[in-house]
Amino acid sequence: MSPRKGYFDSVGMETGTTPVLIPEGILMVYSGWGADNVYQVGGVLFSNEEPARVLWRSEEPILEPAVDWEARFGVSNHVVREPLLWHRGRWWLYYGAADKVVCLAFG
Repeated sequence: MSPRKGYFDSVGMETGTTPVLIPEGILMVYSGWGADNVYQVGGVLFSNEEPARVLWRSEEPILEPAVDWEARFGVSNHVVREPLLWHRGRWWLYYGAADKVVCLAFG
């Protein structure tokens, strides 16, 4: 995968969570940022048969900063993905914010 012009991950990307095998393919969550230097989280689904082939990639971030971390810790615009797991019938995504706290999003 490469950065995509015009998207939230247009400037750079960081490797994602441990890939998870699901019936639709191989699911991974990754961090990306654009010209505004806002780190956001996106998702990607790879083919089971051809793991290098992308079947789907989020056009919008699936997680973005919603708290003014700069006021608390002096680091703004920063959420990065950590482990992703299926637990109690829901996806749980742990993520870091402002390089200071660990958070949990689920859905």
